[in-house]
Order: sequence, then C-alpha cells, then structure tokens
Amino acid sequence: MPPRKKLPHMNKRGSCNLKHITHDHKKSGLEDFKVLAWAGKENRVLITHDKFFLKQRSIQKKTAVVKISGGAMAQEIDERLMKLVKKFPNQEDYLGRVITITSRDIHVLDYKGNDDRLIY
Repeated sequence: MPPRKKLPHMNKRGSCNLKHITHDHKKSGLEDFKVLAWAGKENRVLITHDKFFLKQRSIQKKTAVVKISGGAMAQEIDERLMKLVKKFPNQEDYLGRVITITSRDIHVLDYKGNDDRLIY
C-alpha cells in the first residue's frame, strides 16, 4: 500500500483515521495472521493488496478487510476508498465484511460469504 500521505482525500476525511501499519505503526514484517489479529484488537479496517486476508474470515466478525486489486495507483486507491466511505460512513458498517476493490467495481461480502453486493 502507498504511504497514507499519497491518499489526500482519505486523509482529509477526519472520521477515517487512516494509518499505515509500516509507516505509522512501525510494524513491518509481521506475519499476515498477526496483522489481522492486530487489526481486530485495534478495531481497525485492514486495507491490503494481499489475497491471504480474504481467506481469513473467522476473525473478521470483529474487523474487516478491504482488498485493493494489484496494480492500482495511489490516486485510484484514494478515489475508490472515498467511494466506499461515502457508501458506508461508519466503521460498524464494515465489521464482518470482506470488500474487494477492483478498477471496475467494489464487491462486498460478509464473513460467511453472504450479502454479495456490487457498488460502483
């Protein structure tokens, strides 16, 4: 993921409290399952490029994962995340969800694989 300073729209939105696990929390090199556990403990929505997190639905009842398709530029990530935040303005709206953002759409599933929705 790009450093958060490259996501100006998300940073301007005060309710987002966007933080980068490496740049802001100095937690680079953590194993994936530890990152997900940390996100749950900290009540964070995890935004990632890593497909590993899409398979870890057992923990996602208390957190959420937003997977950004590889190759997206920072500006596109910023725009897509803003569209998602406008659709789901409260953090509680994300809990238990797996959200995949591609260049064409935003796909939302709950942790059981239900509630399949497309947002564009």
